[in-house]
Amino acid sequence: MLPLISDSGIRRTRRLSWAPSGWLVTGTTIGTDTDFVTLTCPDDFVAIRVGFANINPASYSITKVVAAASSTLGDCANPSDGAVWRTLTFLNKGTARDVVVAGCEAPTEITVYGNLPDPAAGHIGGPRWTWTDWNPLTSMPRTDLPGAPRIAMIRVLLPSGCRHTRPNGGFHEYHRRPEINRGFAYVAGHVPADMVTLPSHIQAYSACMGHTNVPVSCVQFLTKKPGVIGMVAGDSHHQGTSTTTQFWNYLLQSTVELGVRHLGDIPFGYWSTAQGGADSQSFFNALANVLPVAQPSFVVLPGWTYNDLSDSVHADRLADDIFFARLLMAAETCVHQGATPIFLTPFPRDLGGMTSVQVQPWRGLRASILTLRQIGAIVIDATQLLGHTLNGQFDGTYLSQYSNDHAHPNDLGHAAIANELTPIIERLCGLSSSTNL
Repeated sequence: MLPLISDSGIRRTRRLSWAPSGWLVTGTTIGTDTDFVTLTCPDDFVAIRVGFANINPASYSITKVVAAASSTLGDCANPSDGAVWRTLTFLNKGTARDVVVAGCEAPTEITVYGNLPDPAAGHIGGPRWTWTDWNPLTSMPRTDLPGAPRIAMIRVLLPSGCRHTRPNGGFHEYHRRPEINRGFAYVAGHVPADMVTLPSHIQAYSACMGHTNVPVSCVQFLTKKPGVIGMVAGDSHHQGTSTTTQFWNYLLQSTVELGVRHLGDIPFGYWSTAQGGADSQSFFNALANVLPVAQPSFVVLPGWTYNDLSDSVHADRLADDIFFARLLMAAETCVHQGATPIFLTPFPRDLGGMTSVQVQPWRGLRASILTLRQIGAIVIDATQLLGHTLNGQFDGTYLSQYSNDHAHPNDLGHAAIANELTPIIERLCGLSSSTNL
């Protein structure tokens, strides 16, 4: 599927993605289990496919996956009257082929393949992705909120004892607070029964809505209008630790804002590969792994991580030098894949982690990233936005209003970054802004 290039040069694609978490964990079903997710797409869609990530070496099987469009959100567990459940197929054996499969003879049991060793790292890399086929699914006009984002509901049937991978955490706060999601729904739940083979009514009040995530790591929609997809990579600072829902990071905040501003004109998608505790080799590899299938318009790249080690020392000069080399390689990979890199300077951290061993190279890394502006790179100075100064220099810690735990930015901290990021994205898209976050 060829990307479209707007007049401003940023890529647009009809393959719109929604992948809210790169922080993946392992779960095991106690019995037969139906996991489900309800989400919105900011444009009319005509087909859908689902991606499953696996962080473990062993493969696992999914019995069946079904999806339905709905004209209302309702209880977020059951589609509206007249909705038709479609079975997602596995004809292409998990590869991300851009072919719409409509044949009823295609296989429907899905094998989520095991993760493979990374020769460069000397250990299991990952995650490994498995995809359903593109299957026809036509969105329905909204009857509860005319003109609102379109709705898809997906159910996944897992057998008993299935050891699987799923995004960490839940979206309870995002789901229940309309002032945050602003009509862009995303919520998951599960039921300890088979509600997929013959899709039946789910009692939403007993389905753990918003308190867990499902094995679905990404949903891609084939939309009528070409859209813009933003991606983010990094560690817990960029994943959204210490924010509402633990995922309310700067890019998700910006994506929701852009979706509201430009609803009906340009659809915006979102994909996070950021993972708490990951070092730069891991999170940049996770990003590069999905760039070909994501086809993002832009990628926001982190400016530092405390998780890189030199021997047993966190984020010293050698570790930061290696990080900078990996950062530039990641940017080069983004450009090669048709995405515009957006650089951030280093985020602060807690006082205990920022000794002179860390602070001096941290400042030097900021200076190195800022010099990229001289060759036309887009750089947001996150250090200046979030950082505390002492005697005229950044001391490596946060301004008090921007962190609750002193190690990660809170909602306000991420909003400060989003306020800088949103107009940059609009400029790249050739759009004008009308409001502020």
